[in-house]
Amino acid sequence: MKLNYIKSCRFIPISRIQSGKFCRLIQLAGMLVILPIFTIACTCNSADNTQPEPYFPVQKEVAEEVMQARLEGKLVMDDAGYLRVYDALIIWPHGYSLKIEGKEIWIINDKGQAVARVGDMVMVGGGFVDTWVAEEKIGCALPEDAKGPCWLAGNVIKDSN
Repeated sequence: MKLNYIKSCRFIPISRIQSGKFCRLIQLAGMLVILPIFTIACTCNSADNTQPEPYFPVQKEVAEEVMQARLEGKLVMDDAGYLRVYDALIIWPHGYSLKIEGKEIWIINDKGQAVARVGDMVMVGGGFVDTWVAEEKIGCALPEDAKGPCWLAGNVIKDSN
């Protein structure tokens, strides 16, 4: 098996090169130093991005009826990427979306307005539903690790306190 080596060794005086072996040795030594540094640099950069992608289930249709309960608390993203208030997995209203700016995650309503961000105290209208109801409303199965009660959201209001 023939390896492709860099063909230029201009940094070594020609008088010291008796064969191509010395040039290959220098190239190999350089690679042994550079590759581990490159690997460490890549590992360090990827460690900063360990936050998972947020899971953002949205109701597939505009709700004809809305439950009248209210859930108040801090909007958080758990370690698996699920947006919750307390333990409740939020099933967002039709037309809502997510916007990520740097490390901030914003909830955008159906009018294109930012209504809350992860870390805010929020009031979410709606009510608790069984998992099968949530899956019917979003049109697909929830991930297997999406544990906890589901909150079918009617509207989201950032708490001013």
